[in-house]
Amino acid sequence: MTKVFLVLMSASVIWASSAGANEQQTGWGVGVGAVFMDQGYRGADSETQLFPIVFYQGQNFFWRGPELGYQVTDNITLYGEYRFDGFELEDSDYFAGMEERKGTLDIGASFTVDSEFGELTFSGQADALGEHKGYELGVRFSKGFQLLGGAISPFIEVNYLSDDLVDYYYGVRNSEANAFRPAYQAENTVNYSTGLSGVWVVAERQSIMASLTYTVLGDEIENSPIIEDGESTNLFMGYIYRF
Repeated sequence: MTKVFLVLMSASVIWASSAGANEQQTGWGVGVGAVFMDQGYRGADSETQLFPIVFYQGQNFFWRGPELGYQVTDNITLYGEYRFDGFELEDSDYFAGMEERKGTLDIGASFTVDSEFGELTFSGQADALGEHKGYELGVRFSKGFQLLGGAISPFIEVNYLSDDLVDYYYGVRNSEANAFRPAYQAENTVNYSTGLSGVWVVAERQSIMASLTYTVLGDEIENSPIIEDGESTNLFMGYIYRF
C-alpha cells in the first residue's frame, strides 16, 4: 500500500510541471487518483489503488503529497520527500522471518537546464532519518508537447542508488536467510526508467492527468532473492480540481 504514495507524488509533480503550459498558478488543489503497480517483489501481487490527492503551490514554497520544497531560483529547488520504499511482512509470504524495511525522509536538491530541446534535471538526495543511510543521484530528460488540447511529456531517467540504500531495501541479512532465501548483500546499482505523462484541462479549474512509467531495475536489485522480476511498471490516472 505504501507504494501508492510514490505515484501520488509523481502525480502532483505532473500537475505542477504541466501548469507551466498555462503559467504556474498558486493555490490549493484536491482530487482523486487510481494507480496500477507491479513492483517486482517475489510473491507480491500487483496492486490497484484509489487514493486522494492534495497539494499546494505558492510563489516559491510547494507541498505535493509527501514532498515539500522551496524554489530557490527558476533552476534550483530544495526539497524533502518521504521515501515510501520498503515492504511490510503481509505484502508477501516470502517475507516471513524478515524484518520490515521502513520508509524515511530524504532531503535533497535539483538543478534544471531548460532549452528548446527539452528539460534536463539533475538531482541528489540522502537519508535524513538514518533508515537506509544512503543516497540517490538522478538525471532526467523530458520534452513537452501539445496534444489533443493538453500537454504530454515523454521522459527518460537514470538513477544511481548507493550501496547502503540498495542493501537496506533489497538485501537479505544473515539472520533472515533460510533454505529458500539465501543471505544477500547488495551493492550500488543503476535503474533506468522511461515513460509518458500528460495533463488535459476538461473544464475551468478541472484537469485529468495520466502517467505511465516503466523501470528496468539495476542488476544488484534484480539479483536479490526477494525480487522476482527485473522490471516494474506504474500506471496512474487522476482527476484534479484547483481552487
